[in-house]
Amino acid sequence: MKVFNAKPISQIKQERNDVIPPSIIEVYEIVAAIGEELATVTATNETLKSEIEALKGGVK
Repeated sequence: MKVFNAKPISQIKQERNDVIPPSIIEVYEIVAAIGEELATVTATNETLKSEIEALKGGVK
């Protein structure tokens, strides 16, 4: 019988696990968090825009 790989099976499994990218659920959670942050930033941006417009109106 030929030995194709001198590494133990446990080491091969660990190396495979190290290479596997994050699960789909983790990716969806990250995207959802980014979406929430984006919504917050957008709302803050709209508030600041309205404040700037109010200040411009008061300066005239």
